[in-house]
Amino acid sequence: MTLRSLLFLFVGCAAVARAYPPAPDYTLYGTVRDERGRVLAKGAAWVIVSNPAGEIVRTPIDLTPEEGVNYSVHVPMDSGTVGVNYTATAMQPTVGFTLRILIGNVSYVPFQISRLPPTIGLPGTRTRLDLTLGVDSDNDGLPDAWEQLLIDNDRTGRLRTLADVKPGDDLDGDGLTNYQEYLLGTYALDPLDGLALTVVEAVNGFAHLRFAVALGRTYTIKASGDLTTWASQSFALSTAAGALVPALAATTITVQDVWVPLPPGGTAFYRLYAQ
Repeated sequence: MTLRSLLFLFVGCAAVARAYPPAPDYTLYGTVRDERGRVLAKGAAWVIVSNPAGEIVRTPIDLTPEEGVNYSVHVPMDSGTVGVNYTATAMQPTVGFTLRILIGNVSYVPFQISRLPPTIGLPGTRTRLDLTLGVDSDNDGLPDAWEQLLIDNDRTGRLRTLADVKPGDDLDGDGLTNYQEYLLGTYALDPLDGLALTVVEAVNGFAHLRFAVALGRTYTIKASGDLTTWASQSFALSTAAGALVPALAATTITVQDVWVPLPPGGTAFYRLYAQ
C-alpha cells in the first residue's frame, strides 16, 4: 500500500509539472542614473519589475561583474503552453511590464519607461535597458534638470530654453556631444572638463599614463603607431609589473594611474575611451 501511494503521488506531480512548465529567466540589465547623470551607487535603490497584478521581482542597485552595469534583474518566465501561469510571478513573452526605481520610500518611473512602456522578451534572452530618473519633457534623451543646469550657467546667451540644449551639439567644442558629456558625467560648458589622458613618464619599456575616472564608467585604451590604425591596448593598474587588463570598471571617483607596455622602438600614441 505504501509503494502504491508513492507511485501515485509521483505520477500526479509529474502531470502538474508538464501542465505548468517554467521557462528560463528573462534578464534586464543596464545602468541607472539620476537626473544629473550620476550613476546610482551600490545600495542606493531597488529596481522593481511589476505587472498589473503586482510586483514580479526586485533587485538592489549594485556593481555587477559585467562592466558598466549597476543592475541585473532576472524575471521568472512561463512556457506559455497553457492559459494559466505556473506561478503568479511568472510572465510570458510580449506581455507589458512596469520598471520602477525605489529610493527609500519614494518610487520613480525612469523617463525611458514612461514614454515607451516595455514588453517582456523571449525566455533565456537578455535586454540592456539604461535608465534615467527625472523628467525629459522634450523627449530628447537628456533630463530637464541637467539641461536647466547648463541654461542657468550659460554666459553666452545661446541657451534660453530646453530646446536649445540639443543632444548632438558640442557646446564647449571639446569633441564630445552634449549627450556624451551627460553619459560621462562631464560639464558640457567647459572644454577642459572632459576625457583627458596624461603621459606621466616613459621608463623601463612602459608608458605611465594618468586619467580621472568616475563611478560606474568603464575605461579602455587604444594605441597607434601612426595615428591611423588603432588597436585595443591592455594596461597594468598598480605598477609596470602588474597583470595586464583590457579595461577598468571604476568603483569610485579618483585619479587613476596605469602602465602600458611600449612597442618596439618605444613610440606610440594613446586614446582613452569611457562608456
